[in-house]
Amino acid sequence: MPVLFVIKDKYICTKGHLKLIMNDFKKNKLRELFVVPRIITVLYQEFSRDFIFPGESHDFWEFIYVEKGEILITADSLEYLLKTGEIAFHKPNEFHSIKATGHSDSTAVVVAFECKSSGMQFFENKILFTDENEKYLLSQILKEGNAAFEKLNPKPPIMGMRRKTSAPQGTEQALKSYLELFLIHIFRRKDRITRKERYTLSPAQIFDKKLAEDIKSYLGENIDRNITLGELSRHLNVSISKIKRSFKEQTRKSVIECFWDMKTEEAKRLISHGEHSFTSISEMIGCNSIHYFSRMFKKRTGMTPTMYRNSSKK
Repeated sequence: MPVLFVIKDKYICTKGHLKLIMNDFKKNKLRELFVVPRIITVLYQEFSRDFIFPGESHDFWEFIYVEKGEILITADSLEYLLKTGEIAFHKPNEFHSIKATGHSDSTAVVVAFECKSSGMQFFENKILFTDENEKYLLSQILKEGNAAFEKLNPKPPIMGMRRKTSAPQGTEQALKSYLELFLIHIFRRKDRITRKERYTLSPAQIFDKKLAEDIKSYLGENIDRNITLGELSRHLNVSISKIKRSFKEQTRKSVIECFWDMKTEEAKRLISHGEHSFTSISEMIGCNSIHYFSRMFKKRTGMTPTMYRNSSKK
């Protein structure tokens, strides 16, 4: 019969081996900063340039992350411009809406979830930049969400999902873990801005910003031509005076000055490549003569085209 006795209330000796009494182990209950018990929506959304969602409010959290482009969002009565790589949180019962800026198509990730953890107060009234780790976690949230659920409604707003019977085991737990880790990661960071610090644009400012971008885009597409203000006015259906005033306010330059900046940069690029003659480059940026091109190039760079080519070879 094996020897069995207790040494100082801590060990059991049996067959010459010492074993700790199990009750002597200290078991630490893990503390949780964020607990997400329920998910409502995991959605990848494409917004056309004329997209409008009039808005809603609900008793759970929601965030929207702009993957590409920019959108206008409202939070209660305030409007904000949300750009690529930024994320906005809407607290429970906060009215919010989405509207495209009209400039280009955009894509975003929308996640709605229930979380009553006290740490969620940190996310109230927040618009934040996302880092690479958070972008990765977002991709995993989207991946696991799509694997676990299917949408109830093909059109936004989509507030609800149905479990997929074919979902891999553990998918919902992985979704929960990635979402909680995502919240923890943002909570720990310090490089953040709040709505109160976020510059918001009025509808008039948004129009002027878009107009300046459209002008630059048109100039860039026609770098080999001489564009007049009249042509811009007809193309954009905006008066010449409005074009001149708005563009100057947005860029601190005139349209013609900006166009020449673009032409000069293109000329510098072509000269550096060394594949074209100065006469060809002059034509490629819309100059009527090599002499005019050389004069304008030197005026804007301080060097003749020949001097620039020689310096770029060093």
